[in-house]
Amino acid sequence: MLFLNFFAAWRDFGSPKPGPTIRPLPPSTAQPEDHTTQQMNPPSDVIEAITQYGIPYHVRYMAYSISNRTVILLASFRGMPKSPILVSCPVRIYAAALSQEDRVSLQLNLDAIQSSVPEKAWHILDMNRERRLIVLDGEGNTTSMDLKDKGT
Repeated sequence: MLFLNFFAAWRDFGSPKPGPTIRPLPPSTAQPEDHTTQQMNPPSDVIEAITQYGIPYHVRYMAYSISNRTVILLASFRGMPKSPILVSCPVRIYAAALSQEDRVSLQLNLDAIQSSVPEKAWHILDMNRERRLIVLDGEGNTTSMDLKDKGT
């Protein structure tokens, strides 16, 4: 008798129990965040954005543009605290209007996000692996961090 009670309890434990009915949710009517409304605006040129707002403090990869052969980034600027904006970066960025320090800062930001850009995007844009997102001065020279110039 004890065995039958144990068996009945074990059988009831293993059988599925009816639960609450799962219903699909209706489409959300929530408002988008601030940066998603900016995505509808065309991206600004990276040099124009930097001269207008300063060097970005946070940069994130968003997409790429095949027609312009550019990488589209979402950048937050200190001069524009409300929301980040979309910025387009060509393969070679001619930054003669920027100071050497600003060019170095921009190159550091771009070096940091290069790994987050999918390899497929680099392939589609036909960008050489060694020469991606390079900041150039007015004479076409690459920007480098030369610590000797800083005296350190």
